[in-house]
Amino acid sequence: MVGASCYLKTEKRKRMAFRDLADIIGPLELPIRGKTYTLPVVNFADGRKILSALRGERELSDADLRKIVLGPVERQMAADGVNASELNRVLWTALADVQSGRAVAEIIWDKGVDPKALETADAAVNRV
Repeated sequence: MVGASCYLKTEKRKRMAFRDLADIIGPLELPIRGKTYTLPVVNFADGRKILSALRGERELSDADLRKIVLGPVERQMAADGVNASELNRVLWTALADVQSGRAVAEIIWDKGVDPKALETADAAVNRV
C-alpha cells in the first residue's frame, strides 16, 4: 500500500497555478555598456528554422540568423558601436534562449559558450 499512501499525500498538496508563459519567456533584454537592447521574440516559424539548422536539417546563413534574432536592433547596435565579441555573445545568448530556455541563455550571457559546443553550433548555422 505504499503506492496508495504516496498518491494520497500527493492529492492533499495544493496544486500550483501556472503563470502565463509570456511572463516567463518574454523578449530578451540584454545590457551592453549601460544600454539595454530588447531583442524581438522569435516567432514559431523562425524558431523552427533555427532549431532545424542546429540539428543539421537545414541551412541558415549568419545574415538570416541575425535577421531572425536581432531584427531592427542590429542597426541600433551597429550605430552604437557594439563590437564583434559583444555581438557574438548576443547571438549565442539568443540561440540558447530559443533552443534551451531562459536559464541556459542567462548562463551563456554570463559565462560565454563552451568551445566544443560553439564549434558544433557554429558549423550548423554557417553551412551555406
